[in-house]
Amino acid sequence: MKRNRSLIRRINLRQTKKPIVIITNGETEEIYFNGFKDRDSSYVLHIRRRNSAPQNLPRQVSNILQGVHLRGSSPEIWLVVDKDNFPIEKAAALTKAKKYYFAYSIPSVEIWFLLHFCYTSASMTPAQAINRLSSYLDLPYEKTKDYFELLAPHQITAINHAKKLEQHHMKQKANLLKANPYTNIYMLVEKLTRH
Repeated sequence: MKRNRSLIRRINLRQTKKPIVIITNGETEEIYFNGFKDRDSSYVLHIRRRNSAPQNLPRQVSNILQGVHLRGSSPEIWLVVDKDNFPIEKAAALTKAKKYYFAYSIPSVEIWFLLHFCYTSASMTPAQAINRLSSYLDLPYEKTKDYFELLAPHQITAINHAKKLEQHHMKQKANLLKANPYTNIYMLVEKLTRH
């Protein structure tokens, strides 16, 4: 009887959790955010990846949602992209128009990972971000390897560094969609780690 109550409680708890759908255009982001699925969270995560330019992702959301089994309330939708060599201004505008959330990294998601270990406001290429990250990891960085457990203990540091970087760019009156380096992934991570 006690076991049945525990099972019912877990089922009810899962049904009360708000769904968040995270749609990425990169495998690295997909691997990273899958790490949050095993964490105690107030959210049920659905992570999907589309190999597509950032500006195409907002138009693909309705098709992606058809493949996601959602229960209860409407999902919160986050598009998570790297700038890499793509313009992201159009993706940001489309995302805002559709009332989705937009998390992005310039030059690439590796700047978010790097902020777990150090603060920097120095402009860099994706290759430079990877080289700097490799030096902190003490091993060669691979884009398709799961580093979540290695990064997780430093999430608060990364959030603080990302906020400091944002303040730096705002003081410079920089366009955050073009600032290098920049990431606002911290907003989604803060949400996922809040209990």
